[in-house]
Amino acid sequence: MDATNKKTITVGVYGGLVQWIQGIPADLRIVVRDYDVEGADEEDLTTDENGDKCAESVWETEDENG
Repeated sequence: MDATNKKTITVGVYGGLVQWIQGIPADLRIVVRDYDVEGADEEDLTTDENGDKCAESVWETEDENG
């Protein structure tokens, strides 16, 4: 498949943090996990399926009706 025919998801990262994601299809959500959690507040962290602490953010297409 030619690269011009593929859907593209673009991720903007500044200062080690995801700032924006473009091109998310309506049927897809993107989960970003940051495991560099030293010095992070405990209430900002979650535990993954392996028991490791991480900061997690979820990105989805914005609701066009809302």
